[in-house]
Amino acid sequence: MKTERIRKSLSVENTYAEDLPDLQACLKELPDLMQQLEKRMESITSDYVVNKQFIKIKFHDFVQTTVEMISQAAEINNFNSLCEEGFARGKKPVRLLGLGVRVSPKDQDAETDNRAGSQRKDEQLSLIAEPAEE
Repeated sequence: MKTERIRKSLSVENTYAEDLPDLQACLKELPDLMQQLEKRMESITSDYVVNKQFIKIKFHDFVQTTVEMISQAAEINNFNSLCEEGFARGKKPVRLLGLGVRVSPKDQDAETDNRAGSQRKDEQLSLIAEPAEE
Protein backbone atom coordinates (compact mmCIF):
# COMPACT_ATOMS: atom_id res chain seq x y z
CA MET A 1 0.00 0.00 0.00
CA LYS A 2 1.46 3.31 -1.06
CA THR A 3 0.21 6.54 0.48
CA GLU A 4 0.95 9.91 -1.03
CA ARG A 5 1.10 12.89 1.24
CA ILE A 6 0.21 16.23 -0.29
CA ARG A 7 2.42 18.93 1.16
CA LYS A 8 0.62 22.12 2.24
CA SER A 9 3.59 24.17 3.44
CA LEU A 10 7.34 24.26 3.74
CA SER A 11 9.20 26.27 6.36
CA VAL A 12 12.40 26.81 8.30
CA GLU A 13 12.84 28.35 11.72
CA ASN A 14 15.54 29.18 14.20
CA THR A 15 15.36 29.47 17.97
CA TYR A 16 17.99 31.92 19.16
CA ALA A 17 20.16 31.28 22.24
CA GLU A 18 20.00 35.03 22.91
CA ASP A 19 16.81 36.91 22.12
CA LEU A 20 16.88 39.28 19.17
CA PRO A 21 16.38 42.65 20.89
CA ASP A 22 14.65 44.66 18.15
CA LEU A 23 13.24 44.76 14.63
CA GLN A 24 16.63 45.50 13.03
CA ALA A 25 18.15 42.40 14.63
CA CYS A 26 15.24 40.33 13.26
CA LEU A 27 15.59 41.76 9.75
CA LYS A 28 19.31 40.99 9.83
CA GLU A 29 18.52 37.27 10.36
CA LEU A 30 16.11 36.96 7.42
CA PRO A 31 18.68 36.47 4.61
CA ASP A 32 20.13 33.39 6.37
CA LEU A 33 16.66 31.93 6.94
CA MET A 34 15.75 32.73 3.34
CA GLN A 35 18.81 30.82 2.11
CA GLN A 36 17.78 27.79 4.19
CA LEU A 37 14.21 28.00 2.84
CA GLU A 38 15.39 28.24 -0.77
CA LYS A 39 17.55 25.14 -0.25
CA ARG A 40 14.57 23.19 1.11
CA MET A 41 12.34 24.44 -1.72
CA GLU A 42 14.70 22.99 -4.35
CA SER A 43 13.31 19.54 -3.62
CA ILE A 44 9.68 20.48 -4.31
CA THR A 45 9.78 23.09 -7.09
CA SER A 46 8.99 20.58 -9.82
CA ASP A 47 5.82 19.39 -8.07
CA TYR A 48 4.43 22.41 -6.19
CA VAL A 49 3.61 26.08 -6.68
CA VAL A 50 3.78 28.77 -4.01
CA ASN A 51 0.47 30.40 -3.03
CA LYS A 52 1.46 32.38 0.07
CA GLN A 53 4.47 33.22 2.14
CA PHE A 54 4.50 33.67 5.90
CA ILE A 55 6.64 34.55 8.87
CA LYS A 56 6.35 33.15 12.37
CA ILE A 57 7.60 35.17 15.33
CA LYS A 58 7.79 33.89 18.89
CA PHE A 59 8.59 36.60 21.41
CA HIS A 60 10.70 36.10 24.54
CA ASP A 61 7.53 35.59 26.62
CA PHE A 62 6.49 32.76 24.22
CA VAL A 63 3.63 34.76 22.71
CA GLN A 64 3.55 33.81 19.04
CA THR A 65 2.26 35.55 15.93
CA THR A 66 2.14 34.55 12.27
CA VAL A 67 1.72 36.96 9.35
CA GLU A 68 1.11 35.79 5.81
CA MET A 69 0.42 37.22 2.39
CA ILE A 70 -0.59 35.95 -1.02
CA SER A 71 2.50 35.47 -3.13
CA GLN A 72 3.58 33.37 -6.10
CA ALA A 73 7.18 33.04 -4.85
CA ALA A 74 9.27 33.34 -1.71
CA GLU A 75 10.70 36.86 -1.87
CA ILE A 76 12.95 38.48 0.73
CA ASN A 77 11.29 41.90 0.41
CA ASN A 78 7.95 40.36 1.29
CA PHE A 79 9.49 38.58 4.29
CA ASN A 80 10.94 41.91 5.44
CA SER A 81 7.47 43.52 5.30
CA LEU A 82 5.88 40.57 7.07
CA CYS A 83 8.55 40.75 9.78
CA GLU A 84 7.90 44.45 10.32
CA GLU A 85 4.17 43.80 10.65
CA GLY A 86 4.63 40.84 12.98
CA PHE A 87 7.19 42.56 15.18
CA ALA A 88 4.88 45.58 15.55
CA ARG A 89 2.30 43.28 17.15
CA GLY A 90 4.57 42.58 20.12
CA LYS A 91 7.48 45.02 20.08
CA LYS A 92 9.40 42.69 22.40
CA PRO A 93 12.61 40.70 22.09
CA VAL A 94 12.25 37.71 19.76
CA ARG A 95 13.14 34.12 20.69
CA LEU A 96 12.25 32.38 17.40
CA LEU A 97 11.90 33.39 13.75
CA GLY A 98 10.48 31.19 11.01
CA LEU A 99 9.92 31.69 7.28
CA GLY A 100 7.70 29.57 5.11
CA VAL A 101 5.51 29.17 2.07
CA ARG A 102 2.06 27.65 1.58
CA VAL A 103 2.05 25.45 -1.51
CA SER A 104 -0.27 23.39 -3.67
CA PRO A 105 0.46 20.67 -6.22
CA LYS A 106 1.26 21.98 -9.70
CA ASP A 107 -1.19 19.46 -11.11
CA GLN A 108 -4.05 20.66 -8.88
CA ASP A 109 -6.72 19.95 -11.52
CA ALA A 110 -5.65 16.33 -11.84
CA GLU A 111 -5.64 15.99 -8.06
CA THR A 112 -9.17 17.41 -7.86
CA ASP A 113 -10.31 15.01 -10.60
CA ASN A 114 -8.80 12.05 -8.73
CA ARG A 115 -10.63 12.94 -5.52
CA ALA A 116 -13.91 13.29 -7.37
CA GLY A 117 -13.54 9.85 -8.94
CA SER A 118 -15.10 9.76 -12.35
CA GLN A 119 -16.91 13.07 -11.80
CA ARG A 120 -15.16 15.72 -13.90
CA LYS A 121 -14.62 19.17 -12.46
CA ASP A 122 -16.55 20.90 -15.25
CA GLU A 123 -19.60 18.63 -14.98
CA GLN A 124 -22.49 19.75 -12.83
CA LEU A 125 -24.50 17.40 -10.67
CA SER A 126 -28.26 17.67 -10.85
CA LEU A 127 -29.99 18.56 -7.59
CA ILE A 128 -33.39 17.53 -8.92
CA ALA A 129 -34.19 13.84 -9.20
CA GLU A 130 -34.95 12.70 -12.73
CA PRO A 131 -38.43 11.18 -13.09
CA ALA A 132 -38.34 7.39 -13.06
CA GLU A 133 -39.00 5.71 -16.39
CA GLU A 134 -41.95 3.36 -16.42
